[in-house]
Amino acid sequence: MKIYSAESSSRLRYVLDFVFKQALDTPYVLISEPRFQKDSKLDIYYGNDGSSSATINIKNDGLLFSTGIENTQIDELLQRVLHFLNEDAEVDQCPDILGVIFFFITRYEEYLPHTKDQYGRFSSKESVAFRFKLVRVPIVDQLIFKLATILHLDIPEHSGVQITMDIDQVWLHKSVPYRLQFLRNAKRFLTGQWKELTEGRQVRHERSVDPYDLENILNKYKIHKLLIFILLADRSALDKGHSPTNNSFISAIKGYKQIADVGIHPSSKTKDLYQLSIEKSCLEDILQEEVSKSRYHYLLLDLPSSYTRLLDIGIKHDYSMGFADEIGYRAGTARPFLWYDLTKETTTNLMVHPFCIMDVTLKNYLALSPKDATTTCIKLIEEAKALHIPMRVIWHNSSFYENNGWKPWIPTFETLLQYQ
Repeated sequence: MKIYSAESSSRLRYVLDFVFKQALDTPYVLISEPRFQKDSKLDIYYGNDGSSSATINIKNDGLLFSTGIENTQIDELLQRVLHFLNEDAEVDQCPDILGVIFFFITRYEEYLPHTKDQYGRFSSKESVAFRFKLVRVPIVDQLIFKLATILHLDIPEHSGVQITMDIDQVWLHKSVPYRLQFLRNAKRFLTGQWKELTEGRQVRHERSVDPYDLENILNKYKIHKLLIFILLADRSALDKGHSPTNNSFISAIKGYKQIADVGIHPSSKTKDLYQLSIEKSCLEDILQEEVSKSRYHYLLLDLPSSYTRLLDIGIKHDYSMGFADEIGYRAGTARPFLWYDLTKETTTNLMVHPFCIMDVTLKNYLALSPKDATTTCIKLIEEAKALHIPMRVIWHNSSFYENNGWKPWIPTFETLLQYQ
């Protein structure tokens, strides 16, 4: 693949690496010497002059040759890109699709002033994708697909649902501190939750399995190739897990190593680097191996600081990239990509793995019925399959508990499993 641009920059190389090396598994050469400007074998000419000999001319809108973070006219550019994507536009008049891809996967807009939600997160309603009704559209992957079609490139097949699971609480009833157990039971008694009281007693006397028990869930639903994220933190307003010093908890985590790939689920207190480091070290001590994967609890992702901290403690893969309040594509893509630090204008070695669907988003934030949620998920999966991209899903072990409103959602999960 021969690409001409009169200039080069770290931003341009980053986008080209993502599109061609990572997404399309195609080597490329970036040429900046003027004598190659009219080369008859050019595949892409990136610039405003254009070349009659190139397969496709992509205009330069300036974003890839800027530095720093400033308000950009992304709405106007995106409007032109959408016209190019959806209409039978001429390839010699292609707007800056590379700039748009950069804008989305770097999360450029999250560095600009915006209103955060109650947990300090970037809401889908603050995004340019929301304004253009693109939150559920993998716009970046659509652009890559169209570019590959124009250039007659094969697109590697990576479709299929990838289930991941967050373990906020290892158990509901088992190994709960006496005081907390007393308070829970008192509340259940006062509210008439007799089934839960009986269930808890049976679990504590080892007459039945705890409803949150991961091994039982995996066996029941025949789940394989599972990636899980475990919360290890003392209790707080948002962190409801077991104490990381609890011996039963430690034994359970050691057992998880045999049945799943285990990552860290940094707590709400990990804005503090020291606390984040402690939680990672604690999990590594239990597993007796290095931990390289992470997903923030409550998706408490705040750029760039959240990713900077992960790099500081040696995390290589993050799975937090998605919206809590909406299903779809926060970064416009389902494909993994290296995080580009806009504050330093450099590509890092942190690989970001976006997710598209989360159980609590469907049930609580969007208030969908299980039937409507299943239909919506199937539509997203089929659209992703057509683009050869994966569909990453978050489910919680607590979402298999039939007594807290999740029983009607089991068929939705089973449908997702069929697309693995």
